[in-house]
Amino acid sequence: MSTRTGEMLAAYFDLRSDCGPVHARIVGLMGRRLVSGAAVPACQTVTPSGLRYAISLDAPELPLIDAPRALTAARRSPEWAHLCTLVDAWDDLTPADRLRVARVLHKLGFWATLLTLTPPPTDRHAETVDAGVWRALTRLRRMATLKMRGEDDFPIPPDMYEVYAAAAHDPGTPLEERISAAVNLAAHHGRNDRVADDIAPWAELAMRLVQSSALTPLLASAAWRAICFLPYYRSDHRAVATMLDEAERLGRAALEAAQPGPATVEAAQPGPAAVEAAQLGHVAPTSPATTTGRADAEGRDAGADDRLLAVENLRVLSQTRGRAARDPLEAESWYRRAVELDPEDPQTHVTLGDHLVRCGRSEEAYASFATAAELGAPYTGYSRMGMERCRI
Repeated sequence: MSTRTGEMLAAYFDLRSDCGPVHARIVGLMGRRLVSGAAVPACQTVTPSGLRYAISLDAPELPLIDAPRALTAARRSPEWAHLCTLVDAWDDLTPADRLRVARVLHKLGFWATLLTLTPPPTDRHAETVDAGVWRALTRLRRMATLKMRGEDDFPIPPDMYEVYAAAAHDPGTPLEERISAAVNLAAHHGRNDRVADDIAPWAELAMRLVQSSALTPLLASAAWRAICFLPYYRSDHRAVATMLDEAERLGRAALEAAQPGPATVEAAQPGPAAVEAAQLGHVAPTSPATTTGRADAEGRDAGADDRLLAVENLRVLSQTRGRAARDPLEAESWYRRAVELDPEDPQTHVTLGDHLVRCGRSEEAYASFATAAELGAPYTGYSRMGMERCRI
């Protein structure tokens, strides 16, 4: 049975293709931004540790590579060649450019290259390296270390815990980084000890920070989604739903703001869900600044990248809402919306298929698994097993 893996994941071999699932199209986005010198976003979808091996099983015509220069010169796109040049010039790059390159390497799954380039935390030179960049590079290095071992969960290492705690509490640290640090600390406790009282201080700090300034709807939406597990561990399902409603409102605002149209800036007023969430969390409702779509100097719709990141956010949020839903039909509606947002990602079809199996609807689940199997890596094998289970 053939798959569409080579077509769907072409961006992982050229840094420019704009097709396939959202996570692959974001790789193309990163290539464009790397060449233009623009900021490379920290994406919400992390590359699985075994992605490149899974691709090689489905598409043997594509090389199994573990570094940028492992791709032959004849096959390198201009974006890929530029990445190779930046990697070679690593020692001469500014800290900000190193972070841009490191994020691209991480997204491409080049863990060994990332580990070779980035120094271990003990080699930090505070006088020459921006603290925020150093923390981001150190976290990428830590994740790459785990990925090399085939692990896809990211607990904060003991030697970094106090660093994250200091960043979360430091008023001089940029707001986005403070929120990220607080959310990561809350998530760390949520994944490990799962004690609500250990999660609470960091989740509540993140909530206060989200309310403290005008954030973009995208960041505010992601933050509300990330911290909703605090009431989840307290079995406060009403609070979970309220926080996810606010994440939804802001996520939709982010997508709307990125639509083509005249450039404007406006404040997104807090909705009823934000007010209720604020009451539940004893914080003020969110009022993030938003910007609408616009065109760049070359006439290209500069909001296209923003729309892609907004869709990624809503896709992740939809699956979170599916997991949080207490009613199977409501959960199904969220899983189906994830499919609608990202129809070429096999993961959205697999998640829907698994849910339908739990609901005893094997025929419908079979169709979802079959679609996922055709789309391919990294869910080809799992999808085919799902198809077999549905025929038993």
